[in-house]
Amino acid sequence: MIKFLNYSKWRQLFNHYMRSNWETDSTDSHYGTIYFSVDSNEELGDRYVALDVGTEVYVEEFDSMSDMERFYENRADYVPGLQVTIFDY
Repeated sequence: MIKFLNYSKWRQLFNHYMRSNWETDSTDSHYGTIYFSVDSNEELGDRYVALDVGTEVYVEEFDSMSDMERFYENRADYVPGLQVTIFDY
């Protein structure tokens, strides 16, 4: 399953792995997980960005969720409009 993170949380995880030279190991709690977020841009439109956390961490960018799901051959855990937190109210 590809897990959704809001963009600020995704960016924190991105920065963490960038400082770690894009490397990790099986003791990392995120190991083996793919995280994605939507980076909204008025001029360019939405971009789907993903972090694939394994021994090395890969960053990928997609034009659509279906492109991302096809690439990873996996489904995304995301329903637009239903990803809310208590802070949204």
